[in-house]
Amino acid sequence: MGLSMASIFPAALSLAQGRMRITGQVTGWFFVGASAGGMLLPWLIGQFFESVGPRATMVILSIDMAAAMTVLAVLTFQSARPVYRRLIGDR
Repeated sequence: MGLSMASIFPAALSLAQGRMRITGQVTGWFFVGASAGGMLLPWLIGQFFESVGPRATMVILSIDMAAAMTVLAVLTFQSARPVYRRLIGDR
């Protein structure tokens, strides 16, 4: 699982770079979000695993992926024109 997840973080940074100016502060927020998710999800799964069972893992991960897709859709449709189009000009 770690190997497949390793490509998502750089891809997200690359996608963000096409949409906005990436500064040290923005990169820091990416790391805060990734670290919070890396700590929160295993803890949350552990809290429900004993009372609900192993099914809690799939339910929580499905909810997390649906929330991530929703955030991506909102950010994609609400963002301004991509930065690279502003750099090369309107053609």
